[in-house]
Amino acid sequence: MTSSLKEDLAILIGKYGMRDIHEALMNRISVEYSYIKKIMENKVEAKVEAKVEAKVEAKVEAKVEAKVEENIIEVKEKKFKDSKEQKIWQKEQEEKKRKENLVKGINPKDLLTKENLKKWIEEEGRTYSYIAREYTGCKDSEVSSAAKLYNIENTHKNVMITAKK
Repeated sequence: MTSSLKEDLAILIGKYGMRDIHEALMNRISVEYSYIKKIMENKVEAKVEAKVEAKVEAKVEAKVEAKVEENIIEVKEKKFKDSKEQKIWQKEQEEKKRKENLVKGINPKDLLTKENLKKWIEEEGRTYSYIAREYTGCKDSEVSSAAKLYNIENTHKNVMITAKK
């Protein structure tokens, strides 16, 4: 013989009274709520920590990659016998990038926006030659002119000036 929930409650209320049943239920709910709250807080903290760790790792990896890339470029630039050879290589790389952008349907001069130049020069610390060679395919003098037009200064000059002081 099975009893229903209503019958069980009626028996409990008859034996212990409505107030005692209510207090017992509230205590039990409170304990279970606290337990679940702790579990959920730990999960949220773990997710936040994981996101923060992932962002930090991504930033560190990006900085390391940028540093490695700069070192590789410096090594490449140092392998030239003289400045004429380096200039020839620079022009070849600019032309290669220009053709690559034109094939993609991008006008190289359209890449010389204020936002792009701010990012490349001020945030990434790129030189005009690097921007011309790796990003736009324009001449480095065109990159320089566009930067001056937008009042964007080359950070390499700033670094050298502050280092001398």
